[in-house]
Amino acid sequence: DTQNNVLDAFRLGANRAKAVNPGHTVNFQVSIHSTDHELRVQHTGITRLLPLEEIAEAAKDLHDITGRKMALSFVLHAGSVIDPKILNRVFPPEHTIISLRPVYSLTTKPMNPNDLINLYSQLRADGRDVVYMPPSQDDTIDGRPIELDNMRAQSLGL
Repeated sequence: DTQNNVLDAFRLGANRAKAVNPGHTVNFQVSIHSTDHELRVQHTGITRLLPLEEIAEAAKDLHDITGRKMALSFVLHAGSVIDPKILNRVFPPEHTIISLRPVYSLTTKPMNPNDLINLYSQLRADGRDVVYMPPSQDDTIDGRPIELDNMRAQSLGL
């Protein structure tokens, strides 16, 4: 079963990394894309996606093994659905970090800047660690995370 193989691979990787070098920092990231299952399928084109609850179980196991949080990566565009209530119900903040990444293309409209700031603010108010990866000057992800205080000035031009 592919689903169990993926979760087992996360656990095996965490255990092996810890066994080889107990001081090694282990990072795991899962591209969630949305808290809405149908949109997750639409974004990925994969119909047999891991349920959020199973990813949350793996995040807990990884945290127990490594002491590290799993990053949940979400792409941001005008049609993004990221429901903080679902995140709070399924993923305890002590096991996960939320990574927000804008997607720009000729066929995808960007997320409304005010919606993005409201989402970021709500996630932080819920006690979540949140990383926002802003686009660089040439509309690619440059990998430098920023905090909310700088979000408007650095990435949204507001």
